[in-house]
Amino acid sequence: MPDDNLTPPDPERKKMTLRANTASQAAPILIGYVLSFVSAPIVVAQLGLAAFGIWAITGALAQYGALLDLGISKAITRYIAMYAEQDDQRAQGEVMSVAVLALLGVGVALTLVAVVIAAPVADALGGVPVGQMRWVMLCSVWVLTALLLGRALAAYAVGLERMAAPNVALVLSAIFAFVGSVGSVIVQPTLGTFATANAIAAVAGLIAMIVTLNVNLGGVPFCRPTRARVSELVSFGAKAQVVFICDLLVFQSDKIILGVIVSPAVAGAYELGSRVAIAARSVATLATSALIPSITADVTRHGLDAVRGRYFHLTRRSAALGFAPLALVAAAAPSFLNAWLGEIPQYTEPVLIALAVSSIANVGTGVASATANAVGRPGITARSSIATAAINIVLAVVLAPFLGLWGVLAATVVATIVGAWIGLDLVHRALDLSNVKYFEAVSGPSVAAAAAGLPVALMNWIIPVEGRPAGLAVSVASVGVFVAIYASIGARRGDLPELRRNKAAEAVT
Repeated sequence: MPDDNLTPPDPERKKMTLRANTASQAAPILIGYVLSFVSAPIVVAQLGLAAFGIWAITGALAQYGALLDLGISKAITRYIAMYAEQDDQRAQGEVMSVAVLALLGVGVALTLVAVVIAAPVADALGGVPVGQMRWVMLCSVWVLTALLLGRALAAYAVGLERMAAPNVALVLSAIFAFVGSVGSVIVQPTLGTFATANAIAAVAGLIAMIVTLNVNLGGVPFCRPTRARVSELVSFGAKAQVVFICDLLVFQSDKIILGVIVSPAVAGAYELGSRVAIAARSVATLATSALIPSITADVTRHGLDAVRGRYFHLTRRSAALGFAPLALVAAAAPSFLNAWLGEIPQYTEPVLIALAVSSIANVGTGVASATANAVGRPGITARSSIATAAINIVLAVVLAPFLGLWGVLAATVVATIVGAWIGLDLVHRALDLSNVKYFEAVSGPSVAAAAAGLPVALMNWIIPVEGRPAGLAVSVASVGVFVAIYASIGARRGDLPELRRNKAAEAVT
């Protein structure tokens, strides 16, 4: 790659505040979930459950193939933030070159794999035409490659703490995907057309990202990477990839164990409940989504003392913002599920409640995980993730034959809480932080979540909820009651950030 594609830093371009970055990170996630929940029933109704299932399977296979990038794309944000503070444009260009080349390599490799395995996959799925399967798999690969490239480019802006521009592009990408999916099945409800439309939408989203970054940031720098830079990124990325792999194992292994040991129907119920829990967890982690570049910049400028000085404040803030959606979803599970599904399959409700409550442990340690990555210690989070996955799988396999779904849920809850504590303790030991002060920081949000959640849970238990209209009405009432109580307690204790902009405090909020 040429070395002259480096653009000098523009002194007029200033970082956005942490609060503004967090808000901008929320937009594509929330809009993406809304559009996904709206489009899913339309696509299934037009395509049929079997064809939709084939698309889901090919997409899942492609997701596993994404592991081939060795986690390099996950290292972008941290290293761009560090080199931006050092005003090292060449190093930033090297990071982006390594990431983009790695992802292009993954795309090429997966394209070849899709061509080769299309026939056996078609046969395994029961008589799907090989030509159709090959095209659908290729479209899945191209969708994944375009999305990964777009996110890698977005990570450059995230590292610079300029998150508005890439998130506008991610919102456009979600809209393109929605229009392509729904429009294609309405015009011509065939799997091939649906796959083609999704591939075109993904490429359009990538183009939108490139144009947006060029307009707002003057483009992304690229230059030929050194071997030392490649080695550094691969070492960091591989450890970060372990976390992703372990999360994948935790969320996928439960369904596989239930399907094999209990029944596919119970595995399906688990899938529905886990989808809502994962969505709530994604919303809950928004509070820490912008922290890595901010903490990295602080460490680069001022050393670890800067982290210690704001760690417990950030923990209290993130817990106050993150505990609420999970507690609300757990308390109002009956009404939320009725509003979405109309009729709740057996076991879906307890799955949602258990996964939402246990995820509070993960959210409560989000600042610790972000801090470990920001200071260049991803191995800490990798060790805790390995422990979580190992405990979850072993306990689930042991308990499922005797307790069925309840054994698997118990395994997941225990593994999630124990794994979160292991990671938290490792971070605190490494950075000389107090566990006592941590529990003081999260105690207020924990009390507020319980105080707001109990009356909502009681309301959902007392009021009979059946069907979408009743579910929607009780859901709205549940949100109102929960927010009123939680916001009142959080504001009185000072756990929640002030809505009015306070310049004197903005540096830490």
